Amino acid sequence: SVNVHILLRHDNADTVGILSKYKAQGQSATETVRQALASYDYFKKEIEAGRRIQTVDQNGDNRTDVIFT
Repeated sequence: SVNVHILLRHDNADTVGILSKYKAQGQSATETVRQALASYDYFKKEIEAGRRIQTVDQNGDNRTDVIFT
């Protein structure tokens, strides 16, 4: 088990907003961060393997590559 403490500055309102959104849905900040890290790791591994990450609309027509910076 590893304890991680995250200090969120006031200028990081996006992150605070995301954590608050999921907290309102009953999900802890710990679980939100765990899921985010797992997703990030998965996507990075796929990209490193030469795969592209895309979103697609419901009709399957409009595809957009997801770019990780």
